[in-house]
Amino acid sequence: MIHRFLDFAATRRRACATRLVGACLALGLPGLAPASDDASLGEDLVEVRDGKLVFESYTVCGLSGHFGWPDEIKLRQYAYAEAPSNGVISRDNFVAAIAVYLTAVEFSLATEVGVPPMQAFGAFDCDDVDAFEGKADVEIRMTMDGGGMNVEVLDTTSGQVIRRTLPWQ
Repeated sequence: MIHRFLDFAATRRRACATRLVGACLALGLPGLAPASDDASLGEDLVEVRDGKLVFESYTVCGLSGHFGWPDEIKLRQYAYAEAPSNGVISRDNFVAAIAVYLTAVEFSLATEVGVPPMQAFGAFDCDDVDAFEGKADVEIRMTMDGGGMNVEVLDTTSGQVIRRTLPWQ
C-alpha cells in the first residue's frame, strides 16, 4: 500500500519509498494524534508489561480528499515503543519522545508527497484501529534505554529498513 500511496504521489512529485523512509529519519526528532473522541481521553497510552513501558498503535491515515488525493489511498502504520519501567525514562517523557518522533514521521511523509510544509502538520486524517487485516505498510519500532532511543522504520512492501540511534544528549 505504501507504494500505491507513493506511486500516486510520484505523478505529482518525484517521490519514492527510499526517500520517504530516509526523510522519516533525517529529522532526527522523535505525534500522537489527538484523541478522536472524548471517551478515548481517559484511556492510557502506555502499559507496563514485563517490567517495560509499552506503547503500541495501529493507525490508518490518508489525506482524504485534501490536496487532490483520492479517499481510497490510505496508509496503515504500526508503531511500537518500549523502555524499561525502572526509571531510565519517566512515563511522561516516554510518551513525549514517541509523540515527537511520530509527528516527525507524519510531517516527513506529508512533505514528501507534496503537501506544503506549512500545511503538513495535521494534513493526514488518521484513525486508530484495534488491528489491521493483513500487515502494516510502515512499521515504526522504538526502544529506549539509558543511552537514548533506537528507531527502526520498515517499509513492509519493499522490505527496506532504516535504523537510527538517537542519543539523549
